[in-house]
Amino acid sequence: MGKRVPGSVYHAAFYHQRLFLFPSEEQKAMFRAAPADFADVDLALGGNCSVCLVEMQKEVPGDPKFTVIHDGFRYQFPSAKQRDMFVANPNKYVVHSQPLEQQTSLIKPQAQNLEVVHFKGTSGCAACDHGVHPLGATDTLGLAVNAEDGEVYVVEDADTLYQDIYESRFDGLSLEVTGKVLKREGKFVWIQPESLKQL
Repeated sequence: MGKRVPGSVYHAAFYHQRLFLFPSEEQKAMFRAAPADFADVDLALGGNCSVCLVEMQKEVPGDPKFTVIHDGFRYQFPSAKQRDMFVANPNKYVVHSQPLEQQTSLIKPQAQNLEVVHFKGTSGCAACDHGVHPLGATDTLGLAVNAEDGEVYVVEDADTLYQDIYESRFDGLSLEVTGKVLKREGKFVWIQPESLKQL
């Protein structure tokens, strides 16, 4: 389905010393029929090191001994050094919660010079007002900033990085934002924020 759905302890299975939860017996049965096909859907970049990809533009296999779980994904690193770099600044190296075939495309641009935008606008709800969601959390409503030039910016991770503003997004707050462009689609622009403040 390409999206996250909460599982239940009433529909659980063990595989390779890990506990997997499913929303119903239907998904549990599918898993048990072919567990290897599903067991690593939460493994970011197929087990490659996201720090190595961003810092060196190289695909380096991680070691399960150096694993960090962040936002529901497992990140593996070749050594404690890369693991500690990730823990110190996960937003720099994070893989957004997209289907596996899209994860690499979201990380690799961060190793290059992403376009930086700076704009002012008014807050709104991305899903309620425009029918779009954050790339990294498609199950959340998201923060939209309606810019003065007519573009609509969807701010990634706003619900955790700027909680007070996110909770007041329906009030049409005047905001000033700086961020890096992750994706453009028509008038919609998804950004990873570097700063966001209320005017």
